[in-house]
Amino acid sequence: MARVTIGMPVYNGSGYLREALDSILAQTFQDFELVIGDNASTDDTEKICREYAARDPRIRYYRHPKNLGAAANFNYVFRECHTEYFRWAAHDDLISPNYLERCIAALDANPEAVIAYTKTAEIDEDGNVVEFRDPDTIGYDSPYRHVRFAARAGRLRPPYPFLRHPHSDVEIIWGLMRSDALRRTPLFCGHSGGDHILVAWMAALGRFAKIPEYLFFNRTHSSKFTLVYLRRRHQVSWWRLADRNAIVFPDWRLAGEFLRIIRQGPFTPWEAVYCYGAMAKYVFWNSPRMARDLLVAARRLAGRLAGDRDKKSRPEIAPARAAGDIS
Repeated sequence: MARVTIGMPVYNGSGYLREALDSILAQTFQDFELVIGDNASTDDTEKICREYAARDPRIRYYRHPKNLGAAANFNYVFRECHTEYFRWAAHDDLISPNYLERCIAALDANPEAVIAYTKTAEIDEDGNVVEFRDPDTIGYDSPYRHVRFAARAGRLRPPYPFLRHPHSDVEIIWGLMRSDALRRTPLFCGHSGGDHILVAWMAALGRFAKIPEYLFFNRTHSSKFTLVYLRRRHQVSWWRLADRNAIVFPDWRLAGEFLRIIRQGPFTPWEAVYCYGAMAKYVFWNSPRMARDLLVAARRLAGRLAGDRDKKSRPEIAPARAAGDIS
């Protein structure tokens, strides 16, 4: 059995899919399998995946009969994992040939670590490096799980003017993880910000091992999720299709998921008190977003009620034949 499973959830990713697959197959560490979950793509994704799967027996390709939503597809490819280590891979990102080798060495050398990750280089549509990013991950190497959890919760806040805003560390989600630790989490919770929550779960379960090299290449392009789905309600429906027309409270949900980690995580009562204190700070920083959730929900509800009243006020029109209208 292989030591590593790489799971690639994809939907209409043909533009950069070949490059992503080539970067995975070019790894110096070759003892891995690649599981691809195709969310009923309508472009050439299926053709490309079947072509690669026919050439390399390590690739397992699954095509869903319908689009499950991003969260369900992310969770699906992990549930096909039966190996010691697991990593999610995006259809448009690249990794250095020694990425797996370096991450496996870091986890093997640090039994308490649950994720190994590297620095990030942002690339453009042509693969040119446009920015080097070294996420601010202070606190994730702490031996105390409540400190690690607080480090994650404290990073999620709006960029208020004149106040330091911690660099997003959510790219850790693309690191190499211990499968046993990942199975102790609910995986992606199915709404906007699910990657933040999953990082918090992993922080509660173990330390993170940082590799000080730029081995992960995160691609920015016009069809990238974060550039296409600018509004939170659109991001919500991308993660879970069932919420497409629902009135949701994404930032309240996010806070609720953090609280769920405290209740269900491996914290002692004293550690839980510390975590609740961190959440009090979280609510303070994110109260404008949570207030916006209420305003948006009220506006959408009012619009629906007005639409229902408008429908009821319209007079019923009999079918043309019954009314004698032959025009």
